[in-house]
Amino acid sequence: MRSPNLLLLVVFLLSFMANVALADHYYGGCFFYETIGDKTVKVSLVAYTDSHNSDSDKDAVSFNWGDGESSNLVRNNNDALGKEIYEGMKKNIYEGTHEYATYANYQLFFSGNYRLKDVKNMAIDASGATSLRIDGIVPMQDSMVYCVNKSPVPLVDPYFYGKQGQEFQLNFGYYDSEGDSLTYVLTDCQGFNGDAAQGYFIPDDVSINFQTGQFKWLSPKTGKYCFAFEVAEYRNGDLIGKSKADFTLFISHPEYFSFERGTFTRTPAVPSDLYSFGGPSTTQFVFNYQNEQADSINCVVFSALNQTEGFQLVHKQGSQGSSSVDTVKLVYEGGAAYEGFQPLVMECSSFYGEEGILKEVSYLGISADDADQWPCEVPDIREVFEEPPKIPSLTISPNLSQGEVWINVGTAYQSMTLKIFDTRGRLVRSYFNLSGSTVKLDLNGLGAAMYLLQVSENSKVVFVGKMIKI
Repeated sequence: MRSPNLLLLVVFLLSFMANVALADHYYGGCFFYETIGDKTVKVSLVAYTDSHNSDSDKDAVSFNWGDGESSNLVRNNNDALGKEIYEGMKKNIYEGTHEYATYANYQLFFSGNYRLKDVKNMAIDASGATSLRIDGIVPMQDSMVYCVNKSPVPLVDPYFYGKQGQEFQLNFGYYDSEGDSLTYVLTDCQGFNGDAAQGYFIPDDVSINFQTGQFKWLSPKTGKYCFAFEVAEYRNGDLIGKSKADFTLFISHPEYFSFERGTFTRTPAVPSDLYSFGGPSTTQFVFNYQNEQADSINCVVFSALNQTEGFQLVHKQGSQGSSSVDTVKLVYEGGAAYEGFQPLVMECSSFYGEEGILKEVSYLGISADDADQWPCEVPDIREVFEEPPKIPSLTISPNLSQGEVWINVGTAYQSMTLKIFDTRGRLVRSYFNLSGSTVKLDLNGLGAAMYLLQVSENSKVVFVGKMIKI
């Protein structure tokens, strides 16, 4: 007979282990990469985590390289301790390298358990058990023929705290050192296998500017919300890489500050926040920021234009009380070898008392019209080395699909046969001679409807499941 005290101890330990498993809460993140050898890539992962939670404070995290291999990236910022950048939020930067065996386009990704709980634009109770996934496509091709690539890098840490009903804006200030042109689109917040998080939706009044990456929510609602966007980079007009960023917004959350936003104006006014130099010249921009509720204001310019060939940037700062007037002079000498817009970000911090702080950014994209063509061929990244997702045996993922689903039939896959039927019992697809336990089923060409999947082992039916083509 077991001791009652022993039973209590077992229950306590199980509860403690469950809480630890659910304690790793990610607020979001992104990663960027650099090709440093013919088949070698270096990755930097930025992860925003709950600074109140010691279980979220990791010295290393696992990263998937897209070729079936994974390894640990090691944290290296702030003496490898990470850094609290806002109230309750810690920024961690992890780095690592990987060498591939063959040329291909690979989908790299990070997936961490778990997202923040109680996210409003996911299914009820789903967010805390949903992995945070950030992915991107990296071309690893023959560098004697194809262009090598460095992905764009964010210049600022966006501010993630807003107020109900008050328009919210942010910008990561992505910079591409090779001058690729960048575009931005909103996408789904993802789970472990890259599927949209359960019940995920984007509010109707949320948008992102296709060219500048300026995120805007016209009338935010109270609560926690997850958003994601994809950054695509083009060289000579061809797609050369893409990656995703994921972040959480806290709108009038009781645990965090929410302040009235200030007002930015810029002289001269630039249509679409994009400015192009037609040739060598000098121009001057005056940024004005006011926030009458602030005790003091400090503005900083973030830009890599001083490190860009052909440009000189001079910033003159002048802040007093609740306003700031900042002058940026740009000298373009010609010869800039890039085709995209490079960011010039003015970040202004409004201080309230000893603890309160609000950060806002004004974005201006700068380009030149005399860019040269790259003397290399841009690789076609539409075909990606495909690594099967990790799903439980005899599980279909996802159940809702626009074209492709996966099923894990287990280790006895060589004796398995798969058949897809429509709801009238007609056979529409068959799969024999399987080469692995996780199989991709192609629903392209089939109409939008529900379909039944029958799995047989040596002619004996062992599983029947449903899939919905949308």
